[in-house]
Amino acid sequence: MYAPLSRIVSKDVPFKRSKENSKAVEDIFNYIKTKSRLYYPNSIKLFDIYIDANNFGIRAVLVKIIS
Repeated sequence: MYAPLSRIVSKDVPFKRSKENSKAVEDIFNYIKTKSRLYYPNSIKLFDIYIDANNFGIRAVLVKIIS
């Protein structure tokens, strides 16, 4: 699904907009919209937090496994 985009993320490859790349982005967005689930958190159970920081930005994800 994301193979077209993985070829252009290298710093040595200039960005070139194409129908294939646009379709890959649209497919990823649609996958995230249809597969993601949002739930109210249960504060009794523990959360996991994953954090990444580098020279380009900071990212964090709060995760709770729903069984």
